[in-house]
Amino acid sequence: MSPEGDRASSGVRTGAQGTRAPSRGEPEPEPEPPPSGVASTVSGGLIVEVVRLGGDWSAIEPVERLVAGVAAALEAEVDLGEAVVTATLALSSDPHVRDLNRTHRGQDKPTNVLSFPAPAIERAAGEPDFLGDVVVGVETLKREAADEGKTLADHFQHLVLHGLLHLAGYDHENEDDAREMEAVEVAALARLAIADPYQQQPPTEEQTPGNG
Repeated sequence: MSPEGDRASSGVRTGAQGTRAPSRGEPEPEPEPPPSGVASTVSGGLIVEVVRLGGDWSAIEPVERLVAGVAAALEAEVDLGEAVVTATLALSSDPHVRDLNRTHRGQDKPTNVLSFPAPAIERAAGEPDFLGDVVVGVETLKREAADEGKTLADHFQHLVLHGLLHLAGYDHENEDDAREMEAVEVAALARLAIADPYQQQPPTEEQTPGNG
């Protein structure tokens, strides 16, 4: 199924704090699960803080390595500017995602991914620009991957990429925007050796990628 979550109008800050990981091109150490439930991964100028809020994510650990791959693929396809930018990825459960979906979108059901772009604010010189939050629900992730014959890792990276693209300003409110976003998404996924998720399954009205 295509990402179906929508981009919500109100940001949800997780309070994540992390440490920088090696930049792209530097040797990558074996990641260790953070005891605090918070970690940070960086690719070039994009820092993604990973926060564990709920659900069993053991099947795709270490998550940080998968997120680092997504960040590198996104940066290769999207110009994020010269400054360092940050985003938060919340690993959560369906009940929590359902609550967010109901609160911010008026839809009382879980979804696979939600994006919460940060409001534009003036930042001090040298302060990283915060793009916003992406939230993924693990139960829906596992169910969709099983139903569609995808690996958990591939589907997870697709959902994270989709959510981050929304934070970077991409959308699909009209046909032209949807085509542009899909092209970037497919190109970035190809860098991760993930097949075009839209090629064999044209989205129906109910499956059209949301602003997740």
